[in-house]
Amino acid sequence: MFKAYDYDYMKMVKYELILPKNFKKSVVTGSHELEYNFLYSDSTVFFISNDKKNGSFANYERYRKYGSNINLVYVTQDTVFLEGVNKVGKFWREIKLKNVIIGYINADSSKKVAFDNSIKNISFR
Repeated sequence: MFKAYDYDYMKMVKYELILPKNFKKSVVTGSHELEYNFLYSDSTVFFISNDKKNGSFANYERYRKYGSNINLVYVTQDTVFLEGVNKVGKFWREIKLKNVIIGYINADSSKKVAFDNSIKNISFR
């Protein structure tokens, strides 16, 4: 479960999702940002963050594909989908969904399918 404040509706929103097992959870904080990273032994990382201005701390791949000005898309109210394949053939995805950034990096095809299902089935309360 991840909690983030939704300034549009002035309330706390809880995000719940189911992830593949066998991860280690890491928490990254900034001045007002909170990000959970779920680290897998094969170097895959699933993340969820409330940093709508900059996106995930973990996902450096978006800069390689879209450049440093990509952060500007996160200030929009729209849902934003960014995705690609890194130079070793691993998948990454980052989505701005409501007031969170959610995604993964370094995923092989089987983890990509599992993570995409997790994102698709996320619940909000």
